[in-house]
Amino acid sequence: MFRSNGVSNTAQTLPMGSPTVFAWTVGSSPNDIWFYGSGANLVQWDGATLRVHSPSAGLNIAAMKANSPTEVYAAAGNATTRAVMHWDGATWRTIALPTMEFVSSIDATSPSNIWLSLRGSSSLAPLRWNGTSWSPVAAPPAEHTGGELVLISPDEALVLSGPRVFRLRSGVWSRERVGHTVPERLIYANRTLRLAGDHSLVFRR
Repeated sequence: MFRSNGVSNTAQTLPMGSPTVFAWTVGSSPNDIWFYGSGANLVQWDGATLRVHSPSAGLNIAAMKANSPTEVYAAAGNATTRAVMHWDGATWRTIALPTMEFVSSIDATSPSNIWLSLRGSSSLAPLRWNGTSWSPVAAPPAEHTGGELVLISPDEALVLSGPRVFRLRSGVWSRERVGHTVPERLIYANRTLRLAGDHSLVFRR
C-alpha cells in the first residue's frame, strides 16, 4: 500500500491479518481512513500506523461508513447471519439484523440513526435503526433496486438504483432528475451531491 502527500509516495507495510483484496475505502479525515474488501477484517489508518480490526469473526464486510475516529459503522454477514457493527473508538458493538437480504449500503448520522439499503429479489424498503430496533422506512417504488444510500439529513436520504436516483423524505419517495448521465456513485459533502465519474451536480441545499 502507498501513501501520497501530493508530492511523493511512501510505501506502507500492511499488518498481519489484512484482507488479501481491498475493494473500498471510507474515512472521516486524512487521519481516519478505513480499508476493506475480502473477508471479515478491516484496516484502519490513524495518521501514523495501519491497524487491523476484526469487528465480528466470520462475518464478511459488505459496506462501511466512517463519521469520525469514534463513530464507524460496518455492515457484514455470512450464509446464516447479518449484522451491523458500531465502533466507538474503543470497542465494536454488534447489532443483529432482522433480515438476510444483502446490505448494499450503510449511512448514519448517529448511533441511534443508522440506515441500510437492501438488495434482494424484490424492491425492498431501507431499514432504519433508532437505537432500540430496526424498522422499514417506507415502501419504495417498483423500479427501486436497492443501491447506494446517502443521508442528507437525519430524516432524508438519496438512493442510487441503477440509472435512477430516488429521494426519500418524510416517508415519501420521489425521483431526482439527473439528465442524461448514468450515475455510478453518489458523493454528498458540503451540502452538495455529485455523481461520481462526470461530477454532474444533481442536488444542492
